[in-house]
Amino acid sequence: MKLASYGKQYGTAGGTLERDIATLLDKLASINASLQSDASLYPRGNHAVLAQRHADILQDYSTEYRRLVTNTSARMELLRGAGDVRSSSGQNASNKGLLLRERTTLDRAHSGIDGVVQQAYSVASGLSRQRDIFSGVEGRLGQLGLKFPVGIELDR
Repeated sequence: MKLASYGKQYGTAGGTLERDIATLLDKLASINASLQSDASLYPRGNHAVLAQRHADILQDYSTEYRRLVTNTSARMELLRGAGDVRSSSGQNASNKGLLLRERTTLDRAHSGIDGVVQQAYSVASGLSRQRDIFSGVEGRLGQLGLKFPVGIELDR
């Protein structure tokens, strides 16, 4: 689940949401550290690759969390500033328009990022399927080479 959708789904209950996410990221970091140490015990196999993949995911979550906290702080400052302007000059409608435009811009940016991530996952899936196909073809060619060694030698 993306952190932005987590915030939308569970609402913002002051600092409770931030503490929950920070706690979860800390737990994920400790699990990732134990995964890294387990991977060092098994130098052969996919353990190191799996540990690195999880480290990358943790890094992505941490980066997205910091970005969301920064955006939220900026929005709160903008709202505080808009509240001061609203009370002093009475430009309520124009401030709402500015805030709605800002929100629309941020929503478009989030959906664009989600689109890029979705596209990356589909490309990775396609490459995985191609790798499976090529490894299957390589195996079949090896079997044919064993059955017909003369044909393979004439081809070289």
